[in-house]
Amino acid sequence: MAPVGPQTPRRLVPRRNGTRAGRLTRRPGRARSARGLGTREARAAALVPVRAGSAQRRNPPYLWILIDQEALENVVGGSDVMAGQLRFLLELAERDRVCIRVVPRTAGWHSGHEGNFQVMTVGGKGVSYAAAQLAGRLVEASDESAVLQVRFDEIGALALPRADSKALIKETLRMYE
Repeated sequence: MAPVGPQTPRRLVPRRNGTRAGRLTRRPGRARSARGLGTREARAAALVPVRAGSAQRRNPPYLWILIDQEALENVVGGSDVMAGQLRFLLELAERDRVCIRVVPRTAGWHSGHEGNFQVMTVGGKGVSYAAAQLAGRLVEASDESAVLQVRFDEIGALALPRADSKALIKETLRMYE
């Protein structure tokens, strides 16, 4: 596959029960804590850590991240780990090519609750990754990838604007400080 370039958006869609913000938004402490806990809920609620340098490189991908409010509030690893994760999300949200939006609890059920997925445009072609509890699958068929793109847009329509999302993350952070 061709690398994601400056004009090629890469979209990640984390959500509630399978909630993970993807490797580009993971803090190691929270991931270690989730792996150390045996419950499916604890593992599922863990926001996944950032790969060193991915979002900091010279020409990083564009990231549009949607995350359920419950993922911000489900304690994994204790208050210190949660506070660090939320601070990191706020730092990430300040980057030029990153947009983090929170889907509020009041939005209710949405198609993202059926499972995590990522939608990417790589070399001008839509490619997706659909996660499942035991395994995931790469979706290269344009019609299936298009369905996930529509779902991303539908979930995004429920999400708070950027500024309101940052405010909610800051408010949630105060719970852990």
